Amino acid sequence: QVVLSGAGNGVGSAVTNWVVLPPNLLTNYGAVTVEIWATENAQVTWERLFDFGNNPTFYTFMSAEAGGNIYRTGATTNGGGAETQVNFPMQSIAGSGEHQFVFTMAGASRTAYLFLDGVIVGVNTNFLRTPEDIGATAFDLLGGSQYAADPSFNGTMNEVRIYNGALDPFQIALDSI
Repeated sequence: QVVLSGAGNGVGSAVTNWVVLPPNLLTNYGAVTVEIWATENAQVTWERLFDFGNNPTFYTFMSAEAGGNIYRTGATTNGGGAETQVNFPMQSIAGSGEHQFVFTMAGASRTAYLFLDGVIVGVNTNFLRTPEDIGATAFDLLGGSQYAADPSFNGTMNEVRIYNGALDPFQIALDSI
Protein backbone atom coordinates (compact mmCIF):
# COMPACT_ATOMS: atom_id res chain seq x y z
CA GLN A 1 0.00 0.00 0.00
CA VAL A 2 1.24 3.46 -0.90
CA VAL A 3 0.26 6.20 1.53
CA LEU A 4 0.26 9.70 0.06
CA SER A 5 -0.23 12.60 2.46
CA GLY A 6 -1.30 15.23 -0.06
CA ALA A 7 1.68 17.38 0.94
CA GLY A 8 3.11 19.41 -1.88
CA ASN A 9 2.14 19.96 -5.47
CA GLY A 10 2.95 18.82 -9.01
CA VAL A 11 6.12 18.67 -11.10
CA GLY A 12 8.32 21.69 -10.52
CA SER A 13 7.06 22.48 -7.02
CA ALA A 14 9.40 22.56 -4.04
CA VAL A 15 7.51 19.92 -2.02
CA THR A 16 6.42 16.66 -3.63
CA ASN A 17 4.64 13.55 -2.42
CA TRP A 18 3.99 11.09 -5.24
CA VAL A 19 5.29 7.87 -6.76
CA VAL A 20 7.55 8.19 -9.79
CA LEU A 21 7.25 5.31 -12.25
CA PRO A 22 9.78 4.64 -15.04
CA PRO A 23 9.65 7.13 -17.92
CA ASN A 24 8.03 6.20 -21.24
CA LEU A 25 5.82 3.65 -19.52
CA LEU A 26 2.99 3.82 -22.10
CA THR A 27 4.86 5.39 -25.02
CA ASN A 28 4.13 2.63 -27.55
CA TYR A 29 0.61 1.71 -26.38
CA GLY A 30 -2.13 2.16 -28.99
CA ALA A 31 -4.69 1.07 -26.40
CA VAL A 32 -4.48 1.05 -22.61
CA THR A 33 -6.20 0.14 -19.36
CA VAL A 34 -5.22 1.65 -16.01
CA GLU A 35 -6.87 0.14 -12.90
CA ILE A 36 -6.30 1.72 -9.49
CA TRP A 37 -7.73 0.71 -6.12
CA ALA A 38 -7.52 3.85 -4.01
CA THR A 39 -8.96 5.53 -0.96
CA GLU A 40 -9.33 9.29 -1.17
CA ASN A 41 -8.96 10.82 2.31
CA ALA A 42 -10.04 14.36 1.49
CA GLN A 43 -11.87 16.10 -1.33
CA VAL A 44 -9.10 18.01 -3.08
CA THR A 45 -9.84 19.51 -6.49
CA TRP A 46 -7.45 18.49 -9.29
CA GLU A 47 -5.52 15.89 -7.28
CA ARG A 48 -4.36 13.10 -9.59
CA LEU A 49 -4.64 9.36 -9.33
CA PHE A 50 -2.15 9.19 -12.20
CA ASP A 51 -0.54 11.62 -14.61
CA PHE A 52 1.79 10.36 -17.35
CA GLY A 53 3.47 13.05 -19.44
CA ASN A 54 6.19 15.62 -19.90
CA ASN A 55 4.71 18.94 -18.85
CA PRO A 56 1.39 20.83 -18.87
CA THR A 57 1.22 20.44 -22.67
CA PHE A 58 1.71 16.65 -23.16
CA TYR A 59 -0.03 14.27 -20.72
CA THR A 60 -2.71 11.72 -19.87
CA PHE A 61 -4.24 11.95 -16.38
CA MET A 62 -7.03 10.70 -14.10
CA SER A 63 -8.60 12.72 -11.29
CA ALA A 64 -11.45 11.70 -8.98
CA GLU A 65 -11.93 15.41 -8.18
CA ALA A 66 -11.56 17.43 -11.38
CA GLY A 67 -13.10 20.91 -11.02
CA GLY A 68 -16.63 20.66 -9.66
CA ASN A 69 -16.95 17.02 -8.51
CA ILE A 70 -16.10 15.45 -11.85
CA TYR A 71 -14.32 12.11 -12.16
CA ARG A 72 -12.21 12.65 -15.30
CA THR A 73 -9.53 11.23 -17.51
CA GLY A 74 -8.03 13.59 -20.06
CA ALA A 75 -5.24 13.54 -22.61
CA THR A 76 -3.63 16.24 -24.71
CA THR A 77 -0.68 17.15 -26.88
CA ASN A 78 -1.59 20.85 -26.85
CA GLY A 79 -2.31 21.88 -23.24
CA GLY A 80 -5.35 21.83 -20.98
CA GLY A 81 -7.63 23.76 -23.31
CA ALA A 82 -7.22 21.07 -25.96
CA GLU A 83 -7.85 17.99 -23.79
CA THR A 84 -9.91 15.10 -25.03
CA GLN A 85 -11.84 13.85 -21.99
CA VAL A 86 -14.17 11.26 -20.57
CA ASN A 87 -16.12 12.57 -17.57
CA PHE A 88 -18.55 11.46 -14.89
CA PRO A 89 -20.18 14.09 -12.66
CA MET A 90 -20.54 12.71 -9.14
CA GLN A 91 -20.58 13.65 -5.52
CA SER A 92 -17.23 13.46 -3.77
CA ILE A 93 -16.34 9.99 -2.56
CA ALA A 94 -13.63 11.26 -0.22
CA GLY A 95 -13.71 9.40 3.08
CA SER A 96 -16.03 6.67 1.75
CA GLY A 97 -13.46 3.87 1.62
CA GLU A 98 -11.60 2.14 -1.15
CA HIS A 99 -12.82 2.33 -4.75
CA GLN A 100 -11.73 0.82 -8.05
CA PHE A 101 -10.99 3.55 -10.64
CA VAL A 102 -10.49 2.36 -14.23
CA PHE A 103 -9.73 4.04 -17.54
CA THR A 104 -9.70 2.10 -20.80
CA MET A 105 -8.96 3.44 -24.26
CA ALA A 106 -9.21 1.39 -27.45
CA GLY A 107 -7.04 3.14 -30.01
CA ALA A 108 -8.54 1.56 -33.13
CA SER A 109 -12.05 2.79 -32.28
CA ARG A 110 -10.95 5.85 -30.26
CA THR A 111 -13.42 4.80 -27.55
CA ALA A 112 -12.60 5.54 -23.92
CA TYR A 113 -14.44 4.42 -20.78
CA LEU A 114 -14.38 5.36 -17.13
CA PHE A 115 -15.39 2.72 -14.62
CA LEU A 116 -16.07 3.16 -10.92
CA ASP A 117 -16.22 0.00 -8.83
CA GLY A 118 -16.69 -2.19 -11.91
CA VAL A 119 -19.49 -0.13 -13.49
CA ILE A 120 -19.19 1.98 -16.66
CA VAL A 121 -19.88 5.58 -15.63
CA GLY A 122 -18.49 7.51 -18.60
CA VAL A 123 -17.80 6.99 -22.29
CA ASN A 124 -16.29 9.05 -25.09
CA THR A 125 -16.53 7.52 -28.58
CA ASN A 126 -14.17 10.13 -30.01
CA PHE A 127 -11.23 10.11 -27.57
CA LEU A 128 -8.57 11.76 -29.72
CA ARG A 129 -5.30 10.77 -27.97
CA THR A 130 -3.72 7.38 -27.40
CA PRO A 131 -0.59 7.01 -25.26
CA GLU A 132 1.50 6.67 -28.44
CA ASP A 133 0.04 10.03 -29.58
CA ILE A 134 1.36 11.60 -26.36
CA GLY A 135 4.79 10.13 -27.13
CA ALA A 136 7.79 9.84 -24.82
CA THR A 137 7.03 10.76 -21.21
CA ALA A 138 9.55 11.93 -18.63
CA PHE A 139 7.18 12.08 -15.62
CA ASP A 140 4.95 9.04 -15.11
CA LEU A 141 3.38 9.72 -11.71
CA LEU A 142 0.95 8.16 -9.25
CA GLY A 143 -0.58 10.87 -7.08
CA GLY A 144 1.24 13.76 -8.80
CA SER A 145 0.50 16.18 -11.63
CA GLN A 146 2.29 17.74 -14.61
CA TYR A 147 0.93 21.09 -13.33
CA ALA A 148 3.08 22.57 -10.53
CA ALA A 149 0.07 24.21 -8.84
CA ASP A 150 -2.04 21.04 -8.63
CA PRO A 151 -2.18 19.33 -5.23
CA SER A 152 -0.78 15.88 -4.62
CA PHE A 153 -3.17 12.99 -3.93
CA ASN A 154 -4.26 12.61 -0.31
CA GLY A 155 -5.01 8.96 0.32
CA THR A 156 -3.84 5.42 -0.26
CA MET A 157 -3.37 3.23 -3.30
CA ASN A 158 -3.52 -0.50 -2.70
CA GLU A 159 -3.01 -1.74 -6.22
CA VAL A 160 -2.25 -0.34 -9.67
CA ARG A 161 -2.52 -2.38 -12.86
CA ILE A 162 -1.55 -1.11 -16.31
CA TYR A 163 -2.34 -3.11 -19.44
CA ASN A 164 -1.22 -2.68 -23.04
CA GLY A 165 -4.77 -2.94 -24.40
CA ALA A 166 -8.33 -2.14 -23.40
CA LEU A 167 -9.84 -4.68 -21.01
CA ASP A 168 -13.48 -5.55 -21.62
CA PRO A 169 -16.19 -4.47 -19.16
CA PHE A 170 -16.74 -8.04 -17.95
CA GLN A 171 -13.09 -8.38 -16.85
CA ILE A 172 -13.19 -5.00 -15.11
CA ALA A 173 -16.38 -6.01 -13.28
CA LEU A 174 -14.70 -9.26 -12.18
CA ASP A 175 -11.64 -7.34 -10.99
CA SER A 176 -13.85 -5.09 -8.84
CA ILE A 177 -15.12 -7.98 -6.70
